[in-house]
Amino acid sequence: MLNVVFDMDGVLFDTQKVYTRTWREVAEILHIDNFEVPLKLCIGRNRVDQVDILKTHCGEDFPFDEFYDLKEKIFTGHIEEDGVPIKKGTKLILDTLKSIGAKVAIASSSRKDVVLHHLDETGLTGYFDVIIGGDMVEHSKPFPDIYLKACKELKCNPHDTYAVEDSYNGIESAVKAGLKTIMIPDSLPPVKEYDSKIFTRFDSLVELSEYFAIRALMEKLWQKYDYASILFENSTGRKYSVSGRGLSASQDKISCARGYVLRVHGRNRLVEHSFNSLKVSDSEKIIARIENLFDKAEELKENFTIEDTERMEDEVLHSFSENDMSRSPEILGDKAILDKLTELRQKGLEADGQIIDCTINSSFKKSRKIFISKNRDMSQNILWMTCAMSMMAKKGDIVRSYFKSYSGMNGYDVLDSLEADIKNVAGNTVKLLMAEKITPGRYECICTPEVTGMIVHEAFGHGVEMDMFVKDRALAKSFIGKEVASGLVTMHDGMGVNEVATYDFDDEGTCGHDTVIIKNGILQTGISDAKTAGILKTKGTGNGRRENYEHKAYTRMTNTYFEGGKDRPEDMIKSIKYGFMLENATCGMEDPKNWGIQCMVNMAREIKDGEFTGRIFSPIVLSGYVPDLLKSISMMSETPELNGGGYCGKGYKEWVKVSDGGPYIKAEIELG
Repeated sequence: MLNVVFDMDGVLFDTQKVYTRTWREVAEILHIDNFEVPLKLCIGRNRVDQVDILKTHCGEDFPFDEFYDLKEKIFTGHIEEDGVPIKKGTKLILDTLKSIGAKVAIASSSRKDVVLHHLDETGLTGYFDVIIGGDMVEHSKPFPDIYLKACKELKCNPHDTYAVEDSYNGIESAVKAGLKTIMIPDSLPPVKEYDSKIFTRFDSLVELSEYFAIRALMEKLWQKYDYASILFENSTGRKYSVSGRGLSASQDKISCARGYVLRVHGRNRLVEHSFNSLKVSDSEKIIARIENLFDKAEELKENFTIEDTERMEDEVLHSFSENDMSRSPEILGDKAILDKLTELRQKGLEADGQIIDCTINSSFKKSRKIFISKNRDMSQNILWMTCAMSMMAKKGDIVRSYFKSYSGMNGYDVLDSLEADIKNVAGNTVKLLMAEKITPGRYECICTPEVTGMIVHEAFGHGVEMDMFVKDRALAKSFIGKEVASGLVTMHDGMGVNEVATYDFDDEGTCGHDTVIIKNGILQTGISDAKTAGILKTKGTGNGRRENYEHKAYTRMTNTYFEGGKDRPEDMIKSIKYGFMLENATCGMEDPKNWGIQCMVNMAREIKDGEFTGRIFSPIVLSGYVPDLLKSISMMSETPELNGGGYCGKGYKEWVKVSDGGPYIKAEIELG
């Protein structure tokens, strides 16, 4: 049985805005100054508590009787003139809960007669089994009394009951009472300190209605099958470009998706079904589709070998997380972003007289994911933003280009990183006009962090994706526990850093890990999705990722990097008799089966007797055998740097966001 207790003002009715407007009007009439702080503190409190707050902030001589008489008069006037304003989704959520057969209550700080008035005026009284007003308990919110009373009258355990709140005081009340507290922000914005207290957060009652529809479907599946889970994804994204051809702002199709994917285990089989809409009435149709998939799996056994699949792990887990949304590019809007990119492009064009073009691109993705199984209920809100600049320089008939990208989880602040680097990128673009062709050979090299990242990701990372172990397509399978790199090298993939591929859980509901792949030169393990881990009898590493809900989950890298060492870049340069500093990674290709290196960089700076000579070489191809390169690493700088400007594909498709990097490394590399 589903039990839900709602706050009223700011949740079901848009009356909190009316209250706030009324309080400000009364404060102005009575000439009360500095009223915003006590106003916010009073939200969600009953009158007794409000009086104490007003005494503290406004003094003992505060005109309480005159204030509340005037407030009641003005508020009543607004309601009589405009009616009781219903929040979007109120009728939908109540109809959804009614169709599920849920028990529903109201626990409001407003007096019960006010609650009944609003419900009668809007025709919603019949939806509620219990109605508790703030005048029915000795201590109102933030004390737990009102929610405990609501649960007692509903005859339900608080720990099995959801509370829906919009105010901090209401959240404190519900949490103290032991309810699973859901926040839907209204007048007060979400703040970090409450993320660890609430069960989850939604932007609207419409979203909450979907959540309860999901749970209703899952309850039926759990009764029928030994395992069932669902992933809900709601992702939006936009991309921007400013170049000599003009300006563009558009939806970023690869970042936009909204739908569900079910994973169900039964008859020793695991099947999946994706769809893009869900109503409570759809449950039987979806279950019929699942049964049909199991039937088809049985038919396929007549002509194909299909191995039995073990049920997925399902230990008890709950989480809610959100990275910083305060600098979301949505706040700026398309025009402001394009204006900023246009300004940056102009700075690029003016940085050097030989620059003939500058293109600035940017994109962002805002994603909400919810994963629910019988024992897990997890949700996460993620925002990342990237930008990049490409410059072209010309001297006579020679034209050269230089590209650099920037990424982060801090919203539009990433544009500041690009702006700070304009002169450096322009200078490197111009230097490439003097580039020479390199003589192929094996050289001492220093790789900048982005080139280190390309080696980590392309040359080695793909080779430890363990779905390739299952298919015998990765040489790394035979090297677990063996030396594959210098003793200086420790390699990670996962959540040890905060970059564009950081998450709390993957698309199979496995918590994100910080996986140590190489430790002091010894290959420890690979990375895996849950299904691969089941086949190999290993522990999943939280690397099951989908391009979107319509795509299969594959083993995919996240944030992949080498740990830092103890050396300074300047000492690394001084240590080279003759060699190159490799920078500006351009492309790479994986070769898991043979560990061949197939990477390119745009620039190699010549080093002779520990100093740069000023000579530049381009383009540069890195080749050789991956373990030979990694074992030759003899120096590593202290601080790893990561960049997540691009996507990673599985072959030619299945695009997911990744980052890679590491410190400066010194190694011997075949160049051509």
